[in-house]
Amino acid sequence: MSLISVIMSVYNEPEAILSAAVESILKQTFRDFEFIIVMDSPENETNKSVLAEYAKADERINLLFNEKNEGLTFSLNRALQHAKGVYIARMDADDVSLPLRLELQKDWLEKNSLDFIGGYVQTISQSGAVINNCIKVPVDNSRIRKKMLVNNCVFHPAWFLKKAVFDDIGKYDTKYVEDYEFILKAMKKGYVFGNVPEVVLQYRMSAGSISRSSLFVQYLRMRWLQKTYCGKLNGVTIEDYENKYYSEKNA
Repeated sequence: MSLISVIMSVYNEPEAILSAAVESILKQTFRDFEFIIVMDSPENETNKSVLAEYAKADERINLLFNEKNEGLTFSLNRALQHAKGVYIARMDADDVSLPLRLELQKDWLEKNSLDFIGGYVQTISQSGAVINNCIKVPVDNSRIRKKMLVNNCVFHPAWFLKKAVFDDIGKYDTKYVEDYEFILKAMKKGYVFGNVPEVVLQYRMSAGSISRSSLFVQYLRMRWLQKTYCGKLNGVTIEDYENKYYSEKNA
């Protein structure tokens, strides 16, 4: 059994970008991992062929195919069902993990008796040019918990956590902002958070990756999660919260 399960969903990323993501995991200095890749665009023959070649060359890859496009949350949940590692590491198909990422995160989590961590990230353009050399976030549990009530400071594509956290809390919920909702549940359960104070991931910026309307829906759902976590909504559902906002806006 591998110590770490790296989980990644693939949609229609360009071949060169997908290859860079896959190779950044395969070239990690820490090598005791399984790499579970869910192909969420089964009609994309180019990416299927690319991934099949990687899987043929490296037995650590477990390649799964969705019958149709199901979305990121479904695909991550499917990957988790197959994960056998003690730890789970997230990866996106258009990002690049630095070579020391898994080693740094494993050592930081174990050394500091943590349950759930991320790390600093560097943003890059579609071509790979550096945009922001280092985005720093709070490192210790107490500061992360305070910051989390304002916004998410454990960057989802850089997650590294004990699989036991997923076993306890369950899968991602498709109704909500999946990463933020999961973190708030983990906070309520008392899990200990951290961030590696070094860049562990290059996050690729894509202007067209999400529409403004989708961003606003995510914002409303994040606000609902924040207020629910703080006990300010007294059982108001997310649907009622959204309907109330739009009713007041259109009044």
